[in-house]
Amino acid sequence: MSTLHWFAINVSCRHDYIIIPNLIASEISTQLTMMLKKKAMSCFSLLLYSPCPPVFSHCLSFPTVKYLNFLRKRCNVNPRRGEFHYRAPSRIFMRTVRGMLPHKTSRGKAALARLQAFEGVPPKFARQKLLVVPNALRVVRLDPKRKFCSLGRLSHEVGWKYQTVIETLELRRKAQSSLHHSKKKRDAKILAKAKQEVVKKPKIAALAKVLESYGYSV
Repeated sequence: MSTLHWFAINVSCRHDYIIIPNLIASEISTQLTMMLKKKAMSCFSLLLYSPCPPVFSHCLSFPTVKYLNFLRKRCNVNPRRGEFHYRAPSRIFMRTVRGMLPHKTSRGKAALARLQAFEGVPPKFARQKLLVVPNALRVVRLDPKRKFCSLGRLSHEVGWKYQTVIETLELRRKAQSSLHHSKKKRDAKILAKAKQEVVKKPKIAALAKVLESYGYSV
């Protein structure tokens, strides 16, 4: 468990980044929330998909006790007014980012609206290219001997019921992604071979020399 991946697509405002933590890598939660807050305030649209949620730089017991203490807090007059205790990793993470934003102003509301979080990876974005966010990597930010725990495990401890469901869906997605990647490589190899055979033909070879003289490669 150690990194968070992103990729970019053009959807709105300035740039849209979709962040995907891999199953073999996770982020430090504080560094990640700070980075997302800055991007959201800078008119970047952000989507967070977390098959493997961010990590805390503590052993599991400390954040669990802290969150269980938070679950006891409520409005004494009318509990329906709050506090609202989210169990899902995406909702906990969104609430953390919201605490860093001026979410009661129009600018803060707009920034928060540009950030979305989900458990797992939706099929719509399952085959997109993944890039890395180096500033929040656990292997970069955290000492190797330091204990850590994941947000998904914390959510499971405090009442989130869908950890096994997300893991099953992620295994299925990875299997489908592996098949798609192998098919893509096979098709690329066939296409490259077909191009080489076409270039060997006499008529095409003559045209290829003309194109190469103008700086084009065939």
